[in-house]
Amino acid sequence: MYQRPNGEDMELFQVEVLMRPPKIENTGAQHKRVANGDNFLVDCVASGLPDPEVSWSLPDGTMINNKDEGNYTCYAKNTLGEDAMKVSVQVMPNSPQITSKEQVSMWAPFGQSAQMKCDATGVLSATIIWISPRNEIIPSSSVKYQILNDGTLIIKKLTLADQGKYACVARNPAGDNIKNVNLLVEVKGPQINGHSGRSENKRLAVYYQTLLIRFL
Repeated sequence: MYQRPNGEDMELFQVEVLMRPPKIENTGAQHKRVANGDNFLVDCVASGLPDPEVSWSLPDGTMINNKDEGNYTCYAKNTLGEDAMKVSVQVMPNSPQITSKEQVSMWAPFGQSAQMKCDATGVLSATIIWISPRNEIIPSSSVKYQILNDGTLIIKKLTLADQGKYACVARNPAGDNIKNVNLLVEVKGPQINGHSGRSENKRLAVYYQTLLIRFL
């Protein structure tokens, strides 16, 4: 403190103005993978004095869209400078979608063939794999089985051993989609002249019994 010539007291203070250039914090991986059609979230946390203004843009300066693939740049600016962070966003294709999932259970006659449909759609082509009730991969062509180009499974000459739950797996690099079909084999009794064997045998038994009584 000192005194001015006019007698007034004066005290001097040193004022320091704190300022910091902007700095963007590293909040995670700089490469993001997003499923096609989904939204994605990328954080850009910046600090500085004065508070920096944060903005996003693509390298070509166009408006960003949360479903676009490319390199996104976050900018943080204040009066002391600028900081930037780039994030690469890759849009991944969706897993295949099975379009005929309504067929979940079916009956087929003993000794005949059964057909199970399984067709899939997607950006990437899908491979169709069928799994038997014994958890075995069914070959695409054999004496017992045949898988058509559209994914339909044909089981030939059905027996009771063919009953059970079959799984269709549609697979591409993005993932799998599964459909289950429960196969039931229908067995009919023997027939004679269009009638079941049981009722016909009963008639024959009565007929021969009548003849036997008359003969005695």
